Amino acid sequence: MWSHTQMTTAFIVSAGLYAALLFVFAALPIWLIPGVTAIRPGNAIPPFTSLLFGPAAAWGSAVGNLIGFDILGGALTIGSIGGFIGNFFLGLVPYKMWHRLFKEEPHCRTASSLLKYEFVVLTHSGVVVLIIPYWTELVGFVPFTPLAFIIFFNELVSAVITAPILMALVYPRAKKAGWLWTDVMKGYQYTSSEVKSYHKLGGALVFFSGVIGLWITILVGETSLNLSPMVVNEVSVVGSRCGPFKPAIKALATGIVQVEKLVDRVFSLEEYEEAFALASEKDNLKVLLKTI
Repeated sequence: MWSHTQMTTAFIVSAGLYAALLFVFAALPIWLIPGVTAIRPGNAIPPFTSLLFGPAAAWGSAVGNLIGFDILGGALTIGSIGGFIGNFFLGLVPYKMWHRLFKEEPHCRTASSLLKYEFVVLTHSGVVVLIIPYWTELVGFVPFTPLAFIIFFNELVSAVITAPILMALVYPRAKKAGWLWTDVMKGYQYTSSEVKSYHKLGGALVFFSGVIGLWITILVGETSLNLSPMVVNEVSVVGSRCGPFKPAIKALATGIVQVEKLVDRVFSLEEYEEAFALASEKDNLKVLLKTI
């Protein structure tokens, strides 16, 4: 790819366009998870440039996100490694799938072309969710489920609505000007002359693992604890952490720690309202409820 001047130019265009749009919205972000992901209208760019520029768009998407969102947008973290790989696949999946699975061009000017395009976008949204949230979960940065849900719809909405319009306007002109990736990289066919059975199987596996597998993972891993009231009612959660148990037990056994002095008052279970009221006061250390 890099030996072709046009492909290098296409890489610069892809990266620059993606980075510019991401930076504009990162400058005044609408954060979905602060410092991790925000609403990104620029997500319409990777599938659009992918179907025009092929592999140049894959690298352009990865580099564009790194520059526009992570570096200039202030979201450069350990999660950016997964972001780089995930955005590479945002630009890789669309042209690879179209190249192998469809005989019709992605001009989005007919219902069949548009439906094929939306299928590819749905699949590529699922693929990126297999990468970025799994990475952030692996490194202990952000849990899988909330980030997967947000990224999936964030990738899908912009690409489904905006990118087909861009394709309908730009694709015929790019084809006429000889700027499609197969015009530059000779030996490749833009659309498949014969859709082989193993290509169909591969496409189905990518779709089911990326889209169906995503929702199975989210639903199976869903917790029964409803945290919505905590957000709606702005409940403050205060946690405590236990230290090593051995020295603590030894301190209790030897009487080094006099726990009776740490208890301010003991209430019966029927007096729970008074107990909670007293426990909420700053100067109290420990309030106990006696069940017997």
